[in-house]
Amino acid sequence: MKKTFGIVFAFILGIMFIYLTYTILNILVTLIREKKKDKTLIFCFSLKGKIFYIVITVLYFVMIGLGVYMFINGLKNNDVLVWLNGIVLPTLYTLLFSMQLANIVLIGKKHMMVGRLAIDYRKMKKVDFNYHNEMTFVFSQHNYKFSTRWLDIPILRRAITRRS
Repeated sequence: MKKTFGIVFAFILGIMFIYLTYTILNILVTLIREKKKDKTLIFCFSLKGKIFYIVITVLYFVMIGLGVYMFINGLKNNDVLVWLNGIVLPTLYTLLFSMQLANIVLIGKKHMMVGRLAIDYRKMKKVDFNYHNEMTFVFSQHNYKFSTRWLDIPILRRAITRRS
């Protein structure tokens, strides 16, 4: 019974890990494509944001490597708990990493990008920076909100007010 539950749980977590990795790759490919189209796009990180994203990216690869090591070691030693942890650890960290990666902001001359969303400055309405480290705005009749915790807010404000 326990072994069957472990296999089903591992299968579900494996599918979740594959999906989250797909979303991370999708965001990265979109960022690369948009940077090729618009050469003026630059990242809008503060110093803390640069350090934060470098650390979580390095930790992402460390967690993947540690998960593979634990998975192989658990299979070799026939220890179900170790190989399950080898799947759980990278899956949970991939979830956190993908959520943070969706908040990356790039600023260009004509538009900005938030994660995968390319936004024209002229079509942004009701832009608001609140005290909860969030920016809200209306774009194409939809409300959007993203975290500005790791962003350089004066550069972001200057870019939005100059072009809108």
